[in-house]
Amino acid sequence: MVAQLLGLRLSLLANALRRSPLGLAGLAIVVVYGIALLALALGGFALLRELPVDTAAAIATTAGALFTAAIFVLPLLVSGNDQFDPRRFVLFGLEPAALARGILLSSVLSLPVLGFIVIGIAHTVTFARDGVAGLFGVVALPALVATLALFGRLGISVGAALHSVLVARGVVRVITLVVLALIVPVLLRIADFDWARQGGELVAQIAAVLGWTPFGAAWAVGPLASEGDWWGALLRLLVAFVSVAVLFGSWSFAVERMLRAPALAGRREHHSSIGLFGLFGRGAAWAIAARSLTYWVRDPRYLTAIVVVPLIPLLMAVPLLIAGVPVDFIALLPVPVVALFIGWSVHNDVALDHSAVWLHLVADTRGFDDRVGRAVPPIIIGVPAVTLASLLCAGVYGDAAILPPMLGVGFAILGASIGVSSVASAALPYPTALPGESPFQQPSGGGGAVRQAVSFFATLLLAGPVFALAVASQLLGGQYVWLTLWCGVGLGLLCLVLGLHLGGKIFDRRGPELLAAALRG
Repeated sequence: MVAQLLGLRLSLLANALRRSPLGLAGLAIVVVYGIALLALALGGFALLRELPVDTAAAIATTAGALFTAAIFVLPLLVSGNDQFDPRRFVLFGLEPAALARGILLSSVLSLPVLGFIVIGIAHTVTFARDGVAGLFGVVALPALVATLALFGRLGISVGAALHSVLVARGVVRVITLVVLALIVPVLLRIADFDWARQGGELVAQIAAVLGWTPFGAAWAVGPLASEGDWWGALLRLLVAFVSVAVLFGSWSFAVERMLRAPALAGRREHHSSIGLFGLFGRGAAWAIAARSLTYWVRDPRYLTAIVVVPLIPLLMAVPLLIAGVPVDFIALLPVPVVALFIGWSVHNDVALDHSAVWLHLVADTRGFDDRVGRAVPPIIIGVPAVTLASLLCAGVYGDAAILPPMLGVGFAILGASIGVSSVASAALPYPTALPGESPFQQPSGGGGAVRQAVSFFATLLLAGPVFALAVASQLLGGQYVWLTLWCGVGLGLLCLVLGLHLGGKIFDRRGPELLAAALRG
């Protein structure tokens, strides 16, 4: 089998050279780019050769571990076409263990693994400063190349499996956006660090930790041996080979799971209940509530919102912390942000239903029942989320007196945002991603940005009085502390009830128009 897979790899490489002129030009650019990166890496190893041994060892171990981590993480974030995806061989009846070995060995003929071999040789030569260090480097070289190849293979296959599932694709893209958003503050922090005085010590400490991990163990063997730490090099060598064995076992397990996945797709599931519909009471409002809550659990467009909401305060807090904003002030932000986005997430709920809105019209469903049913999921999720966020943020703030105003602001914004969303989804629907599509695949046009802004700032305007009371509670204290809580709860309930009634009347009046708007998504 290995010979056949090697032949298949060679055939794919030969077919790559038979492309159209435009395709060959693109392939040439990729190859040149790869060679340039490889030359840059080799130049870096040449510079390390001129540095003191301890400095070069710390830099090489840290950079190597980060490079290995990137090889595994990047395929998880960026979908690609894996020509040797194990699922492509599911119809051939191959043994999973044999297929895992064959795919791994055939990857030796791929350009990335050939580059890994060159980098591994350069790393070995750089730290072969005596015979013993050179021997350690030669023994560690297979572990280093195997670690890179296995991490790359696992990243590509696991990434392809994740991206083949719509829900996972949405989550992965959210994580990608979070990573990209965190890059800027991290780079600013790196640039602000005093590398001249503390850089060497910091890199040495990081290298000491990474050298015990699967990402950096093989990179640390040669550098430690060149420093004369033979026992340390021997222990890192043991960690490196154990890591290779664990990674190969993980790769074999992944292949087995991916080969069995198609068979699992055809399995029929038997349910003895009707799910959430059996937990809610009878009536149109409760049926719509059960269906809406099912969407929040299964639909990637709603799941993405659930994943994003707790990340938004984090994305806001990191740059503020780096900029030197006091922690006390930052602790006041998560509660209103979480409450606002949970309620605001249903501001276009009717359009997300697409053709299912037709069921509401032909069943002569009252608009108020429709609004109430759609408001249940954000209430069920929002009330515990606001309460928990308030408790955590009050703990970070360090003063229990901040808890009542924080709860008041949170519940005021939650109620106002759900009420405004109940009106906006009936009065201002706009085209959105269809059921089954990625939540990031939004149609262009339709005035979505303007309508989002209207519902967003209307919520902040309605909650303005409670914000003012919260500020007064911090400046004046006394009765304003509890007054903020009770006014916040009351204002939130008032906005919620008025929004449900007004949204219901608009739904009754514009039913056919809402169906036409939803079908334009």
